[in-house]
Amino acid sequence: MKRAHYTPNLPYFHSAIAPGQLIPAIISGPGKRRIGQLKWGLVPSWAQDEKSGYP
Repeated sequence: MKRAHYTPNLPYFHSAIAPGQLIPAIISGPGKRRIGQLKWGLVPSWAQDEKSGYP
């Protein structure tokens, strides 16, 4: 198994993501992948629409 090594010019990412925080993600599309940002949050099951979740 290969071990990852520290690269000082890359930002450090951790697993603690707060609601409403933008996180980097690899987004799959038809035939290609791209990097983008997604907003982490929770939309309750009783919500009428996605705007009821975390802003």
